[in-house]
Amino acid sequence: TPGTDVLRELGARVEPGTVVTIVGASGSGKTTLARLLTRLEEPGQGRVLYDGEDARKVELATLRRQLAVVWQDVELYHGSVRDNLTLGLTDVPDEAVREAARLCGLEAVIDALPQRYDTPVAEAGASLSGGQRQRLALARAVLRDAPFLLLDEATSQLDVETEATIVRGLLARARERQQTVLFITHRLANALLADEVWMLAGGRLVGQGAHAELLTRCAPYQRLFRAGEGTADAA
Repeated sequence: TPGTDVLRELGARVEPGTVVTIVGASGSGKTTLARLLTRLEEPGQGRVLYDGEDARKVELATLRRQLAVVWQDVELYHGSVRDNLTLGLTDVPDEAVREAARLCGLEAVIDALPQRYDTPVAEAGASLSGGQRQRLALARAVLRDAPFLLLDEATSQLDVETEATIVRGLLARARERQQTVLFITHRLANALLADEVWMLAGGRLVGQGAHAELLTRCAPYQRLFRAGEGTADAA
């Protein structure tokens, strides 16, 4: 509702190179937080700071060059599969494109397309499942190689086994490159892979720490984790 505060009394700091998983029940404010971080929305009060600088004072194009973002709903654009993978980039080596596809479990899917990486996206889009489209968006984010990676339910349409393999690979790569990762997810099993977990409830940060810590001292996190045996409703 316009004029309604979705997030309140939320203050947190992310150290560079840290992997943070953000969890919470439906309506807790996870996606609103992602939209604030990317300046798709502006805070009515408070500030979002990057390296101590108010995000609103940074040129939007400059800010977004520092971000690789994958949303739950993936958009495909006019052009080939390769064009979609390298969107906004120039002179990307073929091997880098193939490596990103391999990392995101997409190589076999692309190899099965009529013209592989040169297949027009309209044709590919009609044959790609929701999970495959998400994998394409993840590979696109890998190729951006930005300092800050934001995933908002970006693996929600993958089966558990495929998701686990891809997420482990993405996070291992992020740690090698000292990327800062914020991973919004409804599958709390992903919290075990993070350096830190943020638990949101009612627009507030009610728990912050390692998974094991929150299981011992954060009642809302305990309830969320145990209710779904490692899963929670998506935002």
